[in-house]
Amino acid sequence: MTNSESKDLPWVLFRVENQLLAVDSLAVQEMIAIPPVTEVPHTPAWVRGVFNLRGQVIPLVDLRVRFGMEQYPQKMIELAALLKRREQDLLAWLDELEKSVAEQREFEGQTDPDRCKFGLWYREFRTEHVLLAQLLSKFDKPHRKLHEVAQQIKDFQGCGDHESAMRLISRTRNSTLGEIGQLVERAQHLIQESMTETALVLKIEGKVFGVTADSIEAVEKFKGGSVEELPDMLSNFEDLVEGVAKRDRSDEIALMLNIGELLPTALSA
Repeated sequence: MTNSESKDLPWVLFRVENQLLAVDSLAVQEMIAIPPVTEVPHTPAWVRGVFNLRGQVIPLVDLRVRFGMEQYPQKMIELAALLKRREQDLLAWLDELEKSVAEQREFEGQTDPDRCKFGLWYREFRTEHVLLAQLLSKFDKPHRKLHEVAQQIKDFQGCGDHESAMRLISRTRNSTLGEIGQLVERAQHLIQESMTETALVLKIEGKVFGVTADSIEAVEKFKGGSVEELPDMLSNFEDLVEGVAKRDRSDEIALMLNIGELLPTALSA
């Protein structure tokens, strides 16, 4: 494709992971929330299966897998499960603190909020999901408050006031730990909502198929001078990507997909 050929051509821009991709808008038949998908045996791993679109059976290409990324639903399912395990870690921590009071012994758990299982995960975890990142930032305050209870319990035990220590643990379980539990529920709900992927239904040379998208960005035209051939560093994808283009407003680079190479031969016949 030459610069002059692409100058006035509108492209649909969409994201897969952090990558901005572009397809010829003339090939985009419609954009839909992905309906139930039926797996097809003996197809490449990046063919998620087929779905029914108004009576027509449509193959669905998972672009995450096609480009060597982790499949989106599985990634989010694992994150939801991980959040629940981290919540259980904090519950076990408080249970052990309560047990130490009941047995009138020193608490052996981690008192540094940055070094417990939750804290170690929390300091390292990053997500590109803006709303989820904002919600996760709210975990810091109650998590640190939870660990402060360990020192207060130690002070009570030092005075032999085990009754006050037990009352504090009970309040903490209902308040601070309860707040963390509510945040986990909200995060899991947000994760569940975000698992509703979009499919671009494409049509080329009479063949119709879908490709997965994390989100639809825009429909834009690329200026002729902004379109270039695929750099050597991306030569592994030369069959899938026909060029790169720079967005006029942000200078962000989009990979321009070669639609005809996305569908496997067995499904395009």
